[in-house]
Amino acid sequence: MAIFFKNFKKFFQGRQTTQVLFFVNVFVSAVLFYLFKDQYGGDSATYLGLADGILHGEYSYWYFLNESYPDTFRNPGYPLFLAAIRFFTSSVLVIQIIQWLLYLFSIRLVLVLLEKLVGRVEVKNIFLLVLLPSLYITMYVTMIFPEILVTCLILLSLVVDLKQRNSVWKFVFLGVLYGFIFQIRPAFLFVPFIFFVAKWFLQRRSFMWWKQSVVLIVFVLSMLPYGYWNQRHHGVFKVTSIEGGGGVFHLGYWSFKLPDYYVTHYWNNYCAEEMLPMIAMSEKENNVKLFNEEWIAIENQLSPLLNAKDSAILFQHQSYPGLFPTLNSEYTLCREELLKSATIEHIKSDFPFYLKAKLYGACRLWVTGIPMKEFRSAGFMKKLILLYPFLITVSTFLVALILIPWSFRKYKKEMIVFTPILLLMLYFGSIHLPFTIQSRYTIPVRMELLMCVSMGLYLLVFKRRTIESAS
Repeated sequence: MAIFFKNFKKFFQGRQTTQVLFFVNVFVSAVLFYLFKDQYGGDSATYLGLADGILHGEYSYWYFLNESYPDTFRNPGYPLFLAAIRFFTSSVLVIQIIQWLLYLFSIRLVLVLLEKLVGRVEVKNIFLLVLLPSLYITMYVTMIFPEILVTCLILLSLVVDLKQRNSVWKFVFLGVLYGFIFQIRPAFLFVPFIFFVAKWFLQRRSFMWWKQSVVLIVFVLSMLPYGYWNQRHHGVFKVTSIEGGGGVFHLGYWSFKLPDYYVTHYWNNYCAEEMLPMIAMSEKENNVKLFNEEWIAIENQLSPLLNAKDSAILFQHQSYPGLFPTLNSEYTLCREELLKSATIEHIKSDFPFYLKAKLYGACRLWVTGIPMKEFRSAGFMKKLILLYPFLITVSTFLVALILIPWSFRKYKKEMIVFTPILLLMLYFGSIHLPFTIQSRYTIPVRMELLMCVSMGLYLLVFKRRTIESAS
C-alpha cells in the first residue's frame, strides 16, 4: 500500500504530468469540437443578428427591415465580440475556433491561478484530471452562447487581481474587465461590489481603499453608455436591457408547473419534464389552462399599445422564427411590469410550492438534467449518452457540497485564498434562482468549482496523509 501511494504521489507531483494532462484535455476538446461543430444553440440567430446589425449601423437583429426598433432584449457585450469577428468573416466556424482557443486559454489561466494561490503541482494535476470528464463545459465551445467567453474573462480578472504590481492601471483594467463581463452577462452586476467588501474583510490594514475604489468607479462608468442608449431609444435609463427580466421571472415560477410543454407566448420556451417532478402530472392540464389564460389577459391588456410597425414585425416573425419580435418601448416596459406583478402575486399565494421549486432549483443549476421524454424511448446506448452529463455533474456537485465546506473548516489557512472564488460560485448559484432554471447559467464558474474540488482532494489525499505520516 505504501509503494502504491508513493507511485501515486509521484505521478501527481510530476510537472511532466501537467503537460501530458493538458494535451489530453486539448485532444478531448478537439474531438468534442468535431462532434458538436454543427450545434449552435437556440440563441444563435439573435446573437448573430445583433452582431450583423452592429456592422450595419443598427443595434437590432431586425436591421434588414425598412423600419425596426432598436434592440430591447440583450446587453451588447457578446454581440460586440461576435461583430469584431464577423467584420472579417461571416464564418461561424471561425467563431467556434476562437471560442475553442478561449477555452484552452481558460485552462491555462486556471493553472496560473492555482500556482499563485497554492503553488502545488499536485493541485494543478488533479484539476486537469477532473476536467477531463467534465464534457458539459467543453460542449459550449461550439455553441453561439457567451458562456465560454465569460468563463475566460472571469478567470482572467482573477489572475489580474492577484498580480503583485499594484499600479493604478491594474485597477483600471480590472474595472474595464468587470464592465465587459457585465455587458455580456448582466447577472454579474453585484460581483465587483461583493469582491470589494470581501477584500476589505480579508485584508483590513493592507486594503487599498482608493485603488480598489478605482475598480468600482470604472465599472460603474462602463455601464453608463448603455444606460444612456436605453434612455435615448426607449425613454428610460436602465443599465440592463429593458426586457427579459420579467419574462424569465414569470417563467421561473411557471416552468415547474408545465412539464413537457412548449410555451407559445413570448419566447416559445420548452418546459422540460424534471427528473424529480414538482407537480403530479394530473395537475398539468389545469396549469396549462391557467397559464395561457393569464398570458391572454396580459396580451389583451397590452394590445392597445401595439402600432402598425409592431404588426409588421410580428408578421415578419413568421418568416424568422429564430428572432424574437422587438416591439415598441411602451409595450415592452408595460409587459415587464405586468409579468413581474403577476409573478409576485403567485409567489405570495403559492409560497410553499415556490420554495420547494427553488430549493430544487438551487441544486439543478449545477446539474445537467436528463431529457426524460427522449430518455424513455431511447435505446441502451442512447440512454448512456443522455445519462452521462447528469451523472458527471451530479457527482461533481455532491463531491463539492461535501468537500468544499470540509476543506474550509479543517484547513482554513490553506483555503482562505479561495474565498473570492467561493463567493463567486455562491453568487452565480443564487442570483439566477428567481428565474428560469438552466444549468448553463453556472457554466462560467464551473472551472472555479473544479478548482475548489481539486484543492479539497489535494488536502484530503495528500495533505492529510502527510500529517498522519508525520504523527
